[in-house]
Parts: sequence; structure tokens; C-alpha cells
Amino acid sequence: MTWIKKWEVSGTNNTWIVSLSDDGHWGCSCPVWKFRRVECHHIQEVQSKYYPNGEEEKDWSELELQLLSVIKKCMDKITSKSRDIKIPINEDFTIGINNVGIGRVGTSLLDGGKQVYKINDLETYLMILKNEKAIKKIKRYIHKDEKKSMLDALHKHLKDWDGLKKKEQEKVFADLFNEVTPYLMIDTL
Repeated sequence: MTWIKKWEVSGTNNTWIVSLSDDGHWGCSCPVWKFRRVECHHIQEVQSKYYPNGEEEKDWSELELQLLSVIKKCMDKITSKSRDIKIPINEDFTIGINNVGIGRVGTSLLDGGKQVYKINDLETYLMILKNEKAIKKIKRYIHKDEKKSMLDALHKHLKDWDGLKKKEQEKVFADLFNEVTPYLMIDTL
């Protein structure tokens, strides 16, 4: 099971992460779901907002799918041959990087502690790549200049992605693709 979509839901004192898996199961980072595995009101809120008829309203555009594919390839290249590290992005979100890739570090009582959940959704990648502090922290662990340049390109082109119109997004994607393609074609050991 892989979490493919994630939403942040603000609670009274915390922000919780509601997730949807590739096999249609829902999860939440709140205690109700983590400890009792009961569908909480955070999950219900996301379902009613984004899936009012049981189906997602927003179709993934071809551009979003292409962007996700490019980001995944870049991040796999950037994190290849990396030692195991954990980087806190904010108080509720920590990423783990190792030679397998990049993922979100979560707590799972069933697994006896920390577990890394592979990132497969565009929203989470964009949250990381738009975050200046996260980029700086990741770059501290990267030793090859090609990998740092690729990470810089992702950040530069994607930091304003959500505020762009479709035509602007298409241009930004084309510019990003042209800039990172040479790095993806060479071996950066």
C-alpha cells in the first residue's frame, strides 16, 4: 500500500495529514485513526470536500503527471547513493532520504516505531521543493555539484507553481524539463 494523495487538515491545536492510498484506503495522522483505526472527522472532511460523490472532482492533468514523473526521476537521482538522513521540514513533517529515495517519516505502532513512507504525490513533493529551509538542509547532504544543481533547478522553477495559470505552468515545466534533462542523462556517482 502506497499513500498517493495527501491533504493537510487544521484541527483545534494541530494540523493533521489525511492520506489516500493507491488501493482506496484512507488514513490520518490524528490519534483517533492512528490508535483506533477508526475513520475520523478529518477524513470525512476531506472526503466531503474533494470526493462529494465518492469520486475525485479534479482529474490529474497530463502536465501534472509529467511534472510528477520528472520530479520523481530527479529526486531518485539526487538521493541515489545517499546515506540515511532525516530532515525536519516543520514540526509535523519529517522526510527521510536514503539510497532507495525520499519519503515521509511517520510513526507506526504496528511497526514498532519510525517508518518511511515513499512519496508518490505531487503535493508533497511541491511542499518540500518550495521550502527554502528544506532545500538548504537537503543540499548539506549532497556531495555532487550536479545533484545540487538539479535540486536548485527544481526549487527555482517550482517555488511559485501553485500560483501560476495553466499556460504559465506549461512554460515553467518546459523550462524545468530542459534544465534537468542533461543531469538525468549523465551518471552522477
